[in-house]
Amino acid sequence: MHPAHPERRLGIVFIVAASLAWSLGGVFARILAMDMATMSLWRAIFATLMLSAGFIALNRGDTLRRLAAFDWRHFVIAVSGAAAMLAYIGAIAFTTIANITILYATGPFIAAGLAWFWIGERAAPRTILASAVTLTGVAIMLGGSLGSASLLGDTLALVMTATFGFSIVAMKRWGAVDMLVTTIASSILTALLSAPFASLAPPSPRELLLLAGFALASVVLGFFFYVAGARRLPAAEAGLISTLEIGLSPLLVYLLFNEIPTPAGLLGGIVIVGAILWHLIGDLRRERAR
Repeated sequence: MHPAHPERRLGIVFIVAASLAWSLGGVFARILAMDMATMSLWRAIFATLMLSAGFIALNRGDTLRRLAAFDWRHFVIAVSGAAAMLAYIGAIAFTTIANITILYATGPFIAAGLAWFWIGERAAPRTILASAVTLTGVAIMLGGSLGSASLLGDTLALVMTATFGFSIVAMKRWGAVDMLVTTIASSILTALLSAPFASLAPPSPRELLLLAGFALASVVLGFFFYVAGARRLPAAEAGLISTLEIGLSPLLVYLLFNEIPTPAGLLGGIVIVGAILWHLIGDLRRERAR
């Protein structure tokens, strides 16, 4: 059964807004002309400040109790999140935004494989088939980047995706985990790990503004919009709408910076996106049939 129509429409608006916010991350990354460590440090600092302000505003008198619930499970997922943040910044330096976005979209299928291996969660046959097709697309993309710097970038994008998949499965394995708290912890860890390698020269006011926008769009707004939308929609529908990012992010970077994917990247991307849409549309039909 679908949520009430006004709530459903609001959920769609929130998920579209989250996709747009995430897609702007590639634009900010391309505008900023600074080394990876410095970019990662300042993005993490701004994300920590913004997320912490949101956390306090949402919880008010309950803030200390929720912080006290932070345990080793939160820490492990926070480390995984920090690895994903660092891998994302590294990938930006070596490959196209299109490759990063498309490889990241394979996360749910990687999560399905991890869930089968770690917690014995059996995947549906259509999920197994879609996973096999996405792996073919990944192989095409990586094969096209052999012998170039893009191979490192694509590999880092896969590391980012794998850590995302691990976080999803870990939450299932260990029970309820406060994702806002772990995201704040991930941002703090990212800043600490980036600081020793970052430039000591303070960014210019323009760079600080761009870095704040980068953190706001790719971490803060994306997080809050998606959570707000996912609460109002079936999981399959939220997942399907969020795939807008796969098209929006490369399109914005192409329009602003003329960054064109390689033929192998384009072909692999078509294979991956096709598999994802086929899988999600099937899930959405089943949700509507209930």
